[in-house]
Amino acid sequence: MTERTANNGPIFAPDAPSLSLSAEGPEGTVRCTLSRAVSVLGARRDCHLPLPHTDISKIHAAVVWTGGSFIVRDLASRTGTRLNGQTIRCAPLKPGDVLEIGPVKVRVEAAQSSLELPVAPADGLRLPAPMAFELGGRRVESCDNALVIGRRHTADIVIDNPDVSVAHALVFAFDGKLAVCDLGSRSGTLLNGQRVECAFVQDQDVIEIGGEKVVVHWAGPKQKAAEALRAQDQARPDAPDRQKHDDLDQTIAVVQSQLAAACARMGQRARELEARQRELEAREAALEQARRELEQQAETTRREADERLSAASAQAAAVEQQRKTLETDRETLDRLRAELEHQQNGLNQRLAEVARQEEALRQRAAELEAASAEVAARREALSALEREIRDRQAASRKLAEELGQQQAELQALARELEARDAELKRREAQLVQRQTRDAELLRKIEQFRAMLREAGELFATTYASGGQDSSQSLRPGSAPPSSAPQPPAPEQLPAPVVNKPLFGPGIPPSDWPRELQERFRVLRRLSRKSDQELLAQVWAERAQEGGQRARPS
Repeated sequence: MTERTANNGPIFAPDAPSLSLSAEGPEGTVRCTLSRAVSVLGARRDCHLPLPHTDISKIHAAVVWTGGSFIVRDLASRTGTRLNGQTIRCAPLKPGDVLEIGPVKVRVEAAQSSLELPVAPADGLRLPAPMAFELGGRRVESCDNALVIGRRHTADIVIDNPDVSVAHALVFAFDGKLAVCDLGSRSGTLLNGQRVECAFVQDQDVIEIGGEKVVVHWAGPKQKAAEALRAQDQARPDAPDRQKHDDLDQTIAVVQSQLAAACARMGQRARELEARQRELEAREAALEQARRELEQQAETTRREADERLSAASAQAAAVEQQRKTLETDRETLDRLRAELEHQQNGLNQRLAEVARQEEALRQRAAELEAASAEVAARREALSALEREIRDRQAASRKLAEELGQQQAELQALARELEARDAELKRREAQLVQRQTRDAELLRKIEQFRAMLREAGELFATTYASGGQDSSQSLRPGSAPPSSAPQPPAPEQLPAPVVNKPLFGPGIPPSDWPRELQERFRVLRRLSRKSDQELLAQVWAERAQEGGQRARPS
């Protein structure tokens, strides 16, 4: 809160001892050094020590420098203020103390260790002379230091006006002088028609808050001035005795005249009091009748409130608070009736207070009826909202079931696709293996065919050369050359193909690959070995090429 101290307001001296406040907040440690007459603690961001929390009032407490010591004052907060574990309204503050503002603990430390901070004595929380405030026909007197003016009913001076803040202003004594400080209110504080933040107040000054004028009566500074003058007179022993006697005679004459005037005023006052006594008796009877009517009305209102509370469970706490407020007002009326028996001089002011409370009761009864109507409307709206929620929940469940069915179908399709994909990959792998094997078989078949062609050409060449030689050797008269090649023996020639069947029973094995069967057929046409030897030779060649199949029996 930005403080604009008036020119005639209290000023915190630079060399004065100070305190430091620290608290743990949601954003870390919050610190504040007290260097002004009034420092405010609360949930608002513009407070001198901001403590954002739902259980802390916007303007919760204030630390006041009285010119010689520090005191802490609760500003009519909702949850109260505790000092060292004790609930306080106004108390002295010193280093080492722990303030509890709602759930937040505020530690108090000395800002300057070299300066000794004085502690306010117990009687320092009270003023040397009472101060009085006149407001709307009523008078409030108090000797307590640091009075709160605001709209909340726990304030010292209550002003029930929507333009008045809950805790609007603070009146306190600073170095023997009375001062008023605005607590960051919406409408501000006026002193004698001028807006002030913090300023000294004199006797008969007018403080205007929310359009309501408060007249201040305080004789503290005048008494101190008279005492100072008397001390000054006593400190002058060299004054002539004659002057003292003259002053004494003058004083006696003034006192006598004042006494005579006072006696006349007292006689007039006695007559007025007798007339007022008769008027008070009549008003007391009327007040008793009004009190009975108010009690009956309060009882009727309470029964209606109880009946409406049973039908409006959502607003139970608020209606219960209003019922307690009505009971508190009734107790206040009883207390006022008892005080009227002992304080008849203040009956006019108290009658005005009773009238104001009656108006408040009527307003609260009207507010209760409006609240009941609002509760009924909200209950109807809540029923409609519950029906809509049930419809939406049913639609949501149906949609969830459909979604579950679709998810199950999608999962089944996904599993089927995965199975098909795996089968496709397996078949692709088999196809690749088969293509590789077929390519290898074709290559070997081509090799065998080439070998067969070479073998056929070799046989053709051999038979052709052998026939020519035999014809030349059979000519008459010719001698066989010694170097001519001899025809091969019958056992050296290959077996005729036509005299031996191509395949025997189970030869070659049917489970052999095609390339091995072709190899066996070629060797069988070209060799005189038995079938078992040829089978062993083909399998040995297969084993040399890297085959891992077991040898047939």
